[in-house]
Amino acid sequence: MESGKPKVYVSAFFCTDIIRDKDTDLLTAIRITTAFNARPVVVTPKLPDGTPDHANAEQFFEPARLYVIINFHAEQATVFQLELKMKRPDGEFMNTEVGMPSGPCSIGGGANGALTLKIALSLDVKHHGEHWLEIYMDEEVTFKLPYLVIHPGTDSSPAVSQPGAGWSVLQHVR
Repeated sequence: MESGKPKVYVSAFFCTDIIRDKDTDLLTAIRITTAFNARPVVVTPKLPDGTPDHANAEQFFEPARLYVIINFHAEQATVFQLELKMKRPDGEFMNTEVGMPSGPCSIGGGANGALTLKIALSLDVKHHGEHWLEIYMDEEVTFKLPYLVIHPGTDSSPAVSQPGAGWSVLQHVR
């Protein structure tokens, strides 16, 4: 980040649902998580005689539907260019059905100097392993948040079993 710019602090977490109070505009996060147990749907074609053709059965994974909540706080008013990307375990960036926001963001300073983003995601979970949400500010990765996709029969232990899983530490990014 550019030196001389105001400090920006970032915190983020994944959850499965959100309730927004229409009177106060406050958010309530439901089921904060850092992992998803992917369950395949098996489609078995039929042979001409009507019996199942198990040899040509295919597995499909329904996408994980979740939210990411990202909070930005600044000591002083500032403007930055925001970009969010989701990286698969193989290092390739994912295409999310809903899409990740990008563009200029401005934050006021002090106690009221905050920006909260609520982003609905539909993630392709056919790749087993650790995925990473990367938050870029002014074209620099400033925050990363892991999300583990677990397939049946793998030996990964879900991160959600750990106390406090899903919460990130407030991180100073510039």
